[in-house]
Order: sequence, then structure tokens, then C-alpha cells
Amino acid sequence: MPTSQPLATAAPDDLARVEALMAAGRLGEAEAACRALLAEDPTRARALMRLGEIGARKGAWEPAIALFVRALGRDPGLLEAYRHLGHALAQRRRFAEARRVYAALIERAPEDGEAHSNLGAMYGSLGDYEAACRALRRAVELRPGFAPAHNNLGVALARVGRHGEAIEAYRRAIVLAPDYRDARCNLVFAMDLDPDTTAEAQRAARLDWGERLIERHVALRRPHANPPDPERRLRVGYLSPDFRRHAAGTVALPLFLRHDRDAVEVHGYFNDPRADEVTERFAVAAEGFRAVAGWSDERLAQQIRADGIDILVDLAGHSLGGRLELLAIKPAPLQFSGFGYGAGSTGLRTVDGFFAGPVQAEGLRLDGAVEEVIELPAPFAIEPPEGAPPVTPLPLLARGQPTFGSFNRLSKVCGRTLDLWAAALAAVPAARFLVKAGELDSPGERERLTAALAGRGVAPGRLELRGASGRAEHLAAIAEADLLLDTTPQSGSATTAEALWMGVPTLTPLGARPGGRASASLLHCVGLEEFVVADPDGFGTRAAALLAGPGRLARLREGLRDRLRRSPIVEARPLVAALEAAYRERWRRWCAGAAA
Repeated sequence: MPTSQPLATAAPDDLARVEALMAAGRLGEAEAACRALLAEDPTRARALMRLGEIGARKGAWEPAIALFVRALGRDPGLLEAYRHLGHALAQRRRFAEARRVYAALIERAPEDGEAHSNLGAMYGSLGDYEAACRALRRAVELRPGFAPAHNNLGVALARVGRHGEAIEAYRRAIVLAPDYRDARCNLVFAMDLDPDTTAEAQRAARLDWGERLIERHVALRRPHANPPDPERRLRVGYLSPDFRRHAAGTVALPLFLRHDRDAVEVHGYFNDPRADEVTERFAVAAEGFRAVAGWSDERLAQQIRADGIDILVDLAGHSLGGRLELLAIKPAPLQFSGFGYGAGSTGLRTVDGFFAGPVQAEGLRLDGAVEEVIELPAPFAIEPPEGAPPVTPLPLLARGQPTFGSFNRLSKVCGRTLDLWAAALAAVPAARFLVKAGELDSPGERERLTAALAGRGVAPGRLELRGASGRAEHLAAIAEADLLLDTTPQSGSATTAEALWMGVPTLTPLGARPGGRASASLLHCVGLEEFVVADPDGFGTRAAALLAGPGRLARLREGLRDRLRRSPIVEARPLVAALEAAYRERWRRWCAGAAA
């Protein structure tokens, strides 16, 4: 921090006026008043901080950061400025700097539970989950009534697959703040990944949150003024935080690129500040594209109505960056969900349909989805990964040793997954196991996974653990495996599709839940049902049988990319045509009801 200098004081009434204007949401007037104060004396620390806060509320993060730093240079004891600075740095994904800011705050206020909570969140964002949990446990000890600390602890625990503990943390947050959006969505997300959560409990959590959202937002709902012409060109809006370099973005882009533009006008609503070169591809492919991160639900609903959107399609569900509150408002006559997060129902009766692929759709129906389940030819489509290396020969033939692989995030790895992996490794005692996940950059997580598998009879020498890498290196690493071993109760999804592109099939248990059937759905689309194991007790036996015929596996690998190209997973037009037919059929129903 800059060296302390003599402080200048502002008249309390002057700052009180600025703060009152800010509280009233009159940011333009507040900014003018604040600048007037600073014109008289530019050294006023609290005025500098307030001006930074105004900028942050407008999304001007970098100028806000500079103002917070200046404020702390004038008054290093201004604790509120540390909070604002840490938050602004985190918004710019400058997590290491934000961590240092919160650590500096804790030096000055060691009993500040909120500061410990924010420090823990930064450790989590940097991948140090052990340090995150330590800081967050200290936060809830110091301030047990602070709901965000419990939520942040749940996030850190969930990232490394400790979902039972995460669920407890989220529930404590919800008891403290029943309408806490992040904790509610995180709870559902963790339940989807937790093998010990029953289907009934999952369904109840979704419905409870869905009904709460509808009740809270009923005053914002408006009649739809869309012209009820059943055959006109439809305006379809896709809503997602993942129109960028992200696995869920991979499955969204074909929707933008393959629509029949005589039938559909495509609009995108991007709910994340992190735009990149992939975002530009979405924007170019759409007739309308808006960056809506930070918009209130009311403002976004008004914009969607003004854009004349007939059909709004949510691609995020309960995952990070989703806008379920917006779906509760129902700004478009028809609303659907699917593709980006297929683990289960939104729980919202304002959503008319849920899209799913073969095998997956049956799971949703059995799960009691509140939406109409609409089955498509594939769970999603992908664009072939850019820069993917050519398919290589089966590694087993060159190494003389089988290689299993896993490339899913560790949050999908629970005890039952480890049991399946151990069974496959026991059935093929010569096999090595390559596990690659960003969380494995943490030495603590490498030790934890090694110990967990050792407890199941897997010698550490059979493991090769790798962390995050660049895209090309990641795809090349997949190609080092002969066969991927899937996760349960939630299977791979985009990872499974990428592996197929690299010629590597995935051995998957058939999940009872919708989220456990994405890999099975993809394998069904390319005619590889033999890689789907209905009885988990037969997982190891099936792995051994598949590797016992390396010639057949080698031939499959050689032709798998072409097989994928011919499937609706890559040749996306049949999938998009079925989607357009579903839109049209339900639009005609709506028009008939509107005209009645």
C-alpha cells in the first residue's frame, strides 16, 4: 500500500449528502457531488473511496481500483476501502492481489469475519482449497450469522467433491438468509453431485426454490404483446453466462450457427463480464447480442420484452451465472431450458420445456421434471475443437500397457466414483491411470486423491496426476488414454464429447439421475452402447473386456472422429431442425391460446 500522508478531512455533511444520493440510486448526482468535494481537496480519503464505489457500481472497475488505492494511500486505516478494493480486484479476476488486500485487512482487523470469508473465497479462486477452508471455517467461527461465509465454505468444499459437507454449509446459509440466491442454486448443484442425496430431496429443493422465485417476482410479470401469428419468423433469445471459451459455450455455438434464418431470428443475452474471442463469434452469428452481466432482473426482463423475444432459452439452469429469477418473471411467451446444464429440472413452472437427448430424456421424466421433457436427437452439438491434434494410434499398442484416463473436474469425483475407478484398475492390474483436473494444481488435492485411491487398493505408482493446461495440451493429454473412466452420480458431458473427437471412448455407468446420463446419451448417438454399464458392479469387468481386444479398440479409435462427424453431435443441422420443430409446435399452441 502507498505510504501514509497527513489526512485531509471533509465536512461530514458534504459526504453525508453523497452517501444519501448513493443510497437513493442517484449515482450521477452522487458522482458530481463527490467530484466537487475532491475539486476542493483531492486528498480526502473517504471521498476518494466513495467515488471509487460509485464507479464500481457502474462497472468501471479499473478506475475504481485506482481510487480505492489512492484512498488507502491517504488513510491506511480506512477499513471499508480494503473491502471495496478487494471486491473490485476480484471482479477483474485479479485474485492474488485481492487475497493480499484481504490479508492486509485482517492484519488490521483480525476478528473481522467477513474479511476472513472474502480471503477464503480468494484462496478458492486461486485453487488453494485447503487454505480456503481454513479461512472460511475461521470466518464462520468469528461470525456465525454471516450467511455468505457459510456459502463460500460450501463452494470450497464442493470444488473438491466434499458434497455432503458442502450441502450442510449451504443449508446453514439458507437458514440465515432464506432467499439467498447463490446458496439456493449452489445447494441444488451440490445435491446433483452428491451420491447420498435422494431424488426426492433433489426434487424438493428445486421446487421449493422455484416456487419462492415465482412468488417473489409475480409483481414484475406482464402480459405478452407478441403478435400471435403461428407461422411468422420467430425471435429466439438464448441466455447464458458461457458465450465465451467454456465447455458450455462449446455446446451453445452450434445453435447460433445452424439455425434456419428464414425461420428463426437469433438473439443472445450474455450474463458474464469475461468476453473473449469466442464471445465475438457468438455476437457475429446473432441478429442481436447484448452483454447483460450486472443488469437487474427487472431491467433485463424489460429489454427482452422490448426486443420482442418470442422464445427464451436458458442454457445455465442452477449453475454459476444462471438467471433463474428472470425465468420466474417470464418475459417471453415461451421459455425452455437445457443444453448447458442437463442435470435436472429448473423447478420453475414458468419454464415450458426442458430439452434432453436420448437416454437423458427418460431420466428427466423419471425424475419428475416440472417442465415438459422434449427429446432431441442428441443432448447437444459441438463445434470441432479448434487446434485439436490428429487422432493418434491406440497408446496400448505402442506402450504395451493400458492407460485409463479421467479429465472431469474433481467436484464430480465422489466416493462412488473412486470405487468404480478402483474396480477398473483392479480388473486390469497392468493399467496406469492418468487423472487431469485443474484442482490437481493443489498439492493437497493430489495427496488427497492419491490417499483415497490407495485406500481402495490402487498403488500410488500407477497414478499420473496433472493440473490445468492450455487447450491443445489438454486435448493431447486425452489422446494419451486408451479409455476414459467416467464419474457418478454426474457423468461427463462436454469432456466426453471432446474425448470422442480425439478417438477415445468413455466407459460410463448408466446413472439413475438425468445428470448421470449425458455420457450415455452421447455414446448412444455414435452407436457405442457397449460402453454404457447398466450395473455398476460390472464396471471393472467391462473395462477389462474392452481392453482385452486392443485391435478392435484401435480400429474404433481410428474411425471415431469420422463417426462423430456424421452424428448429430457434430453434424448439428438435424438436431437444430428438431429444435426448430419443437419451437414451432409449441408456438402454434401459444398462438391458439392467445387468440382464444
